[in-house]
Amino acid sequence: MIRAQGAMLRELHALLKAKDPTFSHLGLVRVMNKRQEFLWVHPQFEKEY
Repeated sequence: MIRAQGAMLRELHALLKAKDPTFSHLGLVRVMNKRQEFLWVHPQFEKEY
């Protein structure tokens, strides 16, 4: 497992969007975990963070 950041993260996002155009329309919300990292989660799980 690797942590995608910067250009690598943008490349991954472009690949996912090319494979599945609905990828960026999933309705995810940005939350911060206990380690002060931002995560994108389904709204159903937002309150867990």
